[in-house]
Amino acid sequence: MTFNGELFQIFSWLSVKDLCKYSSICREAKEVLMEEFFINKQFRNMQFVNDTGFLIEYWLDGVEFHASSSNSTEGYAVPSDSIKFLQNTGFRVIASSNGLLCLKNMADDRKPLFLFNPATRSLLKIPLADKLEMKDLNNIIFCRNGDEVTGEYLLMVLKSPEDWNGDFHSYFYSPEEQVWKDGHSVNLGERNILFQSSIYQNGVVYLISDWGGPFIRPYIVAYNIKNGVSRILKLPISASKGLQQDSKNCKIKVCNYGNSSESVVLVKYYKSVFTVWLLDPEEGSWSRIFRMRGKAMGLAENELHVAGFTIQNGNILLVATQNKVYGYNLLEDNCVELCKHQCEDSVEFQYLYGDCIRFHSFISTLRPCGPGQEILVR
Repeated sequence: MTFNGELFQIFSWLSVKDLCKYSSICREAKEVLMEEFFINKQFRNMQFVNDTGFLIEYWLDGVEFHASSSNSTEGYAVPSDSIKFLQNTGFRVIASSNGLLCLKNMADDRKPLFLFNPATRSLLKIPLADKLEMKDLNNIIFCRNGDEVTGEYLLMVLKSPEDWNGDFHSYFYSPEEQVWKDGHSVNLGERNILFQSSIYQNGVVYLISDWGGPFIRPYIVAYNIKNGVSRILKLPISASKGLQQDSKNCKIKVCNYGNSSESVVLVKYYKSVFTVWLLDPEEGSWSRIFRMRGKAMGLAENELHVAGFTIQNGNILLVATQNKVYGYNLLEDNCVELCKHQCEDSVEFQYLYGDCIRFHSFISTLRPCGPGQEILVR
């Protein structure tokens, strides 16, 4: 078999699992998988494909990979070595982007931060900047670096202020340059920020505050990483209902939405009802686009207990219940049971402001972690 231009293009759109199948029976396929040009072509192509799987992380430790389709095995296209590594080494997943996971090492302060590609079993240690501390590593966000086509990206850390009323400060790390760069002073308002619920879109990071207590209304911060300007966005008035009075039973999250995930929405779950509001970024205003009870959506539970949720691929509302994960299509109004999970013990653990189960969207790519990466020993 000769890898001509047409065959090369076809293979560059395949998942890592399928590529490995072909490489096991075809010498030319195995050789092309080693070429830097093909590796770059494949993972850049995957940027234009919907994420085909997701990782769920338990609050009480543990991870699982699942498919985004009930009739697909793509979400399981992860080597068992990678899953064991995530489960047994004391790492916590703190961010995810296009096949890469950003990991915090909970067991070793000397090597606290890594990038990891589960599909290729590649791992890269990231040096910690002198001004950053372990506690700051909870505040990490994946950011694209301007050119969406090249696949370049940044990691952003928001360093906690020295004084209780001071501003945060941003630092950016590029694996290509292997250096942390100074960013901006960032005003995150007067409430605590839920960094693990943040999203990135079109040069802007959106972060949501906590919502307990009667004195300061919850809000969203929109931080432009290019010019350093941050804005405080008010929540919809109807979204604030129940948040401060019944904060433990209310869940609210900011998510990417729409084709190419070009919009921002606020998703709220309260008293068995999901509600979604769409943001007008110029006006800072919201419009409600969805409201429905979980039972009417097709969440087939006798007693609905939502342990976590997010929006994947712009329109699929992923909902984790006591031991199942559902996918509800917000555009087509249909619901599918995607899988069962083993996180039931974590679901029993009530976590204020957060999810007992956290979702990380995932796709299988050849994306390298960066210069100096290592491969896990089998």
